[in-house]
Amino acid sequence: MAEKYKSRTHFNDMINNDNYTNLFSLSKTLRFELQPIGKTKETFKQWLEDLKNAEIVIDEDSNLFVKDKKIKDAYMAIKPIMDYLHEQFIDEALKSEEAKQIDFSKYFDAYRNKAVKDEM
Repeated sequence: MAEKYKSRTHFNDMINNDNYTNLFSLSKTLRFELQPIGKTKETFKQWLEDLKNAEIVIDEDSNLFVKDKKIKDAYMAIKPIMDYLHEQFIDEALKSEEAKQIDFSKYFDAYRNKAVKDEM
């Protein structure tokens, strides 16, 4: 990545440049709760009843609750592996010679100043 720039100093100046702040408007996420009504509400109630009654054969292709449970179970099974791989990737990246040459003090100072402002 640094090969594109004239020198390490030029690269650091590009990163620390104020031209990269306040470029985009702030967007916020609004959270709403969806309430099932009519036939949907009845269908959800039936699916929940089907899940409670283990002796009933559940059509897994049409039952969203069963699909969601499978997705959640798969996520919980793979999450520790992905967390470990992500940690290894970060460690490797931060131990590289290129990362050791980057001066992070300006970022730390900005973070510290923001934390002080937030406490006020």
